[in-house]
Amino acid sequence: MPALTLGLIYDGIYARFIRNCILDVLNSEFIMYLKAKGVPQKVILKHALKNISVPMITVIIGFSFSSLLGGAVIVEIVFNVPGLGSFLYYSLFLYDVVIIMGVTLFFAIIVVLTSLIIDIIYGKYWIQEFDIKNNELRPSTSALIR
Repeated sequence: MPALTLGLIYDGIYARFIRNCILDVLNSEFIMYLKAKGVPQKVILKHALKNISVPMITVIIGFSFSSLLGGAVIVEIVFNVPGLGSFLYYSLFLYDVVIIMGVTLFFAIIVVLTSLIIDIIYGKYWIQEFDIKNNELRPSTSALIR
């Protein structure tokens, strides 16, 4: 029940965001060009999903992760689940500054590491490198090897 409560809060937001991303990409010029060229629908979908994945990962994992941590604190208190959130909540009433700073630092480290992982994923899989040669953008050799 606590996980369902935490997940249902963001369902509408995610569904609307994903729908808008899909519509933006499917109505873009390069998709219309591929359709006009007669490229199969499977190939078009592959190109569209690659372009849709970048903003979805940024919003769903990156920005919402800190909100989910904050929501977990409230859900732990409401459902009386032992965890770091309820530990933080009860230490606020005891004015235990060391515990408050420790749990807050732990949450901050988790958020920073999540942002770092997202940046690494972007650099490795989604962003292609380009070399400028003769005033043209050409894929670099590392992008061709993949």
